[in-house]
Amino acid sequence: MKKAELREIYKEKRLRLSEEEFLRMNETLRARIFQCIDFTDFRCVHIFLPIAYKREFDTFPVISRLRTEFPNIQICVPRMIDSSDELESVLFLEDSSLQINNLGIPEPIGGYTVDPSMMDLVFVPLLCADGQGHRVGYGRGLYDRFLAKCRDDCWKVGLSLFPIVESIQDVDAYHDVPMNIVLTP
Repeated sequence: MKKAELREIYKEKRLRLSEEEFLRMNETLRARIFQCIDFTDFRCVHIFLPIAYKREFDTFPVISRLRTEFPNIQICVPRMIDSSDELESVLFLEDSSLQINNLGIPEPIGGYTVDPSMMDLVFVPLLCADGQGHRVGYGRGLYDRFLAKCRDDCWKVGLSLFPIVESIQDVDAYHDVPMNIVLTP
C-alpha cells in the first residue's frame, strides 16, 4: 500500500483502540524498549512527547525510567521551529515546563537547544512501518529532515503500536530516512 492509504488506516486503528487495549499496548511497548535497547553507552537521547488526542504511544514513563536508571543521559525532546517544517531538539529537564502547540504537540517552553549531531539515539513516532525500517508518519517530513542532520551512527528507533506491515510502496529513497529498528508491542 501507499503511505497515504496506510496513514488513514492506522490513524483510524489507533483511535478505535479501547482504553484497555491502548494501555496494554503502551505497557508492552515500554517493556520492549528496555529489553531491546542497551542504553549504557548513550549520552544524548531524543524522544518525542505524545500527542494525546491522536493516541500516540505515551513516552513520559520511558523518560521517567531513563532519568532514574540512566541519570548520565541527556534527554531531549522536539520543538517545532516557528513558521517552518523543521524540528529542533531541546534539553528536557525535570523542571522543564511544557505547552501544547497548535498541532496538539507538547513542547518545552524555553530551554537549551541541542544540535542533532549530538544525538546517540532518536525515538521516532510512527503510525506503521515495514520490515526495511521505512515508516509512515503524518506526512510532513519533520522527522526525515531532523534525522538527516543526525550522525550516521545515531540509532533511529521507530515506535509503533501496530505490527510491521508487508511493504510501503512509495518510499522515497532520497528523503525517507529508514529506522535502524522498529519496536512494536
